Amino acid sequence: MSIVFNISFPKTGTTSMEAALMKLGYEVARGHWKNPHMNYLFGQHVSGDIDELIFFVKNTKFNAFSNGPWPSTKLYERLSEEFPEAKFILCSRKPTPWFTP
Repeated sequence: MSIVFNISFPKTGTTSMEAALMKLGYEVARGHWKNPHMNYLFGQHVSGDIDELIFFVKNTKFNAFSNGPWPSTKLYERLSEEFPEAKFILCSRKPTPWFTP
């Protein structure tokens, strides 16, 4: 089973994608702020420690990652280099139905 990264931004169906991946048998690192691993991953991303994020992906029980820091361009490029067999999912949505400027 390939590693899957949901590189979609919040409010684009990421929770539904997490549910679908779980039904397909993936161990999903769900992106809710109450999950300790998400706070850790965001902290590493904010500090610019992409190597630590890669280490986490390689040494965790998870094989699918959703929400969190994954939509970052620099991180996406590095993930595609480190995990050439990985699958990347990008969901999109028009902002107007849920966001009023």
